[in-house]
Amino acid sequence: LFTVWLEHEGFLENVNGGIYTYGAIDTENCGPIIAYQPLSSATYYQFKLTSVNTGSYNNNKGWQVISDTGTSLLAAPN
Repeated sequence: LFTVWLEHEGFLENVNGGIYTYGAIDTENCGPIIAYQPLSSATYYQFKLTSVNTGSYNNNKGWQVISDTGTSLLAAPN
């Protein structure tokens, strides 16, 4: 069980970032509706990402992804 909260701020300076909470639900930053996603592999917290949206870009292809809290990088193929 883990929750992910990413703060949305405009500029990179003075941004608090986000919080990954493992083993519990972050009730301070996350809303009351919880979406449970089964893991494809517990080794890397791997799960299926069904869609990606950013700006006007939208893709519903679906990918296997991991939750890597050791980096601030969000990476995806072109």
